[in-house]
Amino acid sequence: ILAFLQQQYDQVAMEVSSHGLVQGRVDECDFDVAVFTNLTRDHLDYHGDMQSYAEAKKLLFTRCAPTHTVINIDDVVGASWAAEFNDDTVVVYGRWSEAHSYQQYVFFDGV
Repeated sequence: ILAFLQQQYDQVAMEVSSHGLVQGRVDECDFDVAVFTNLTRDHLDYHGDMQSYAEAKKLLFTRCAPTHTVINIDDVVGASWAAEFNDDTVVVYGRWSEAHSYQQYVFFDGV
């Protein structure tokens, strides 16, 4: 990030790990947009259980306080957070028409 600042970039996209969130590595970052895609059974060696892992990922939206939030409501955890964070700064996406953005025709050819 320092290299971007030195080159006078004012925006950057980054992936933030659940480990980094718990360890406070991005506490000094200002996020305009935060995106939740899904919660899978990763990093349980670090977090111990799915609830702790979900709470760690949730820090991106609670502790980091982004200006806008984008959430996949096809994921059960994402749907729960979308309902909890329900305000004008939240955009939801998924396969269902309740989403602000949803996919009607998706084809996987050659996958």
